[in-house]
Amino acid sequence: MKTTLKRGIGRGAAFNGDGRSIFPPGVRTPMTRYRQPEPDRRGPWAIIRIVALWTVLAALIVAGGAAGAAYLKQHEFFTSVAPRHRRTARRSRTSTSRSPASRRTRS
Repeated sequence: MKTTLKRGIGRGAAFNGDGRSIFPPGVRTPMTRYRQPEPDRRGPWAIIRIVALWTVLAALIVAGGAAGAAYLKQHEFFTSVAPRHRRTARRSRTSTSRSPASRRTRS
């Protein structure tokens, strides 16, 4: 027996005792579709405020990127001028800050 013929028979159908299927449901009743009210339109000051806030946010992001780049650049600079060998590091700590001319005149 095809499924279309079994409609209305079985555990889900109302039992009326004759074992025959019931008629299809009646005509659909009209449906009411509910909608949310539209949001209020934004005024000109609200639009200006939103644009200003996004501009400030973009400026903060750019400033953060520039600060990060400056930090990395100065870190790279300090690494490049730092002594690389143990001897040069020891010499730079113990040397006095005399000018080269004063070193030459010493006898």
